[in-house]
Amino acid sequence: QMAEGIVRGIQNYLDKSFVFREIEQEAKKPGPPVLVKEGDIPFTDGFDYPVGAPDGRGYYVLKGFSSGFHVGEDWNGNGGGNTDEGDPVFAIGDGLVVLAGDQKKGWGNVIICRHRYLDKDGKEHMVDSVYAHLGSIEVKKGELVKRGQNIGTIGRGPHDMYAAHLHFEIRENTAIMMNRPDFAKSLRNYYSPRNFIKQHRNLKGKSFVNFEVKNIFDKATLSTQK
Repeated sequence: QMAEGIVRGIQNYLDKSFVFREIEQEAKKPGPPVLVKEGDIPFTDGFDYPVGAPDGRGYYVLKGFSSGFHVGEDWNGNGGGNTDEGDPVFAIGDGLVVLAGDQKKGWGNVIICRHRYLDKDGKEHMVDSVYAHLGSIEVKKGELVKRGQNIGTIGRGPHDMYAAHLHFEIRENTAIMMNRPDFAKSLRNYYSPRNFIKQHRNLKGKSFVNFEVKNIFDKATLSTQK
């Protein structure tokens, strides 16, 4: 078990390093400024719902979270059918886009945002929020997003293979990315999204850091607020 833990730790480190090496390459392209270090992700002051922001109004969960089976939630508009196709999808908290693009197969367009926060225990944590089957993507990898920012739209998956809905996940294990078959579908790796959001709507840590980023080669300007 100890050996397995060491191997998993090394793999997690390599996976994260690969993600941020990719982001560093993206930073050299024209477009919005980006951050390339996980420690540079600003703390979010809480989390909202990914549709009907901030409280999910006008939407319901058709298929909920089930550990070992369906490790996310499928959000649908109250109108039913494809009435929610094209509706905006929002970042649940401040964070960094670590993946944005067409992942093919059953996923279609996917965005993954990484969020940094101080929990009620005063400890720093990271989670990934996953938005899948999108109709459009309005952000790019390496871009900073704000809580409640429109990042995409509800779609029907690749080749319209589903009725319109948002597949949404919150992952405790940020090494998963698009390698989901390699990780157990358990509460060790995933959170129940609505439970997590309800418990983290408003976060008041000891302090949080705001970053003003001029470009990738400038140092971030830090301001600490109580």
